[in-house]
Amino acid sequence: MTVTERNGMLHLLYEIFDGRQIPSPPLEITLSPVSETVFAGAGIGQDWIPVVFSTLADGSVYCYIGMRAAPKIA
Repeated sequence: MTVTERNGMLHLLYEIFDGRQIPSPPLEITLSPVSETVFAGAGIGQDWIPVVFSTLADGSVYCYIGMRAAPKIA
């Protein structure tokens, strides 16, 4: 998951590398804010999906989408 800012909006590039010989194509999604930490986005032909940003007790920041989580990398 790579989140960047484009024209004042958050943009998510969601790539899955799960060992398949032919990987799934990446999803490119513009995220719309729902709250301070929850966003929603839909890829072409996809339903809306929630994207949640959360800070753990130890200060680590994570991005959650579906059943996957990724830590923030500087």
